Amino acid sequence: MEGSQWLGVALSTLMKVERGRRVEMLARALERLATCAENPWRKLLLCDCVLAHAALDERLHEQLETLLETEPYKRIRPMFSTWYDEDIKKSRGEGLEMGRK
Repeated sequence: MEGSQWLGVALSTLMKVERGRRVEMLARALERLATCAENPWRKLLLCDCVLAHAALDERLHEQLETLLETEPYKRIRPMFSTWYDEDIKKSRGEGLEMGRK
């Protein structure tokens, strides 16, 4: 999690951790990746990797959302919201398109 290899940071969220620490670990990984020196496209891919493998149930997802509203994670919240919102819009658009066929 604290290494300098950004893919390692993203993949560290796959480690087995106590359920109570999982949300904190995800938030820390997102914070590190969102503020790293990589280009925006790589940041997006790395953060998407974290979110895709997060496997959060509804309660843990709400905890993550709440945690991202606090310091020091508050500054990455707009970036996380944008990616999440774009994924939702894309999914809805694809569903609407399939429904029209």
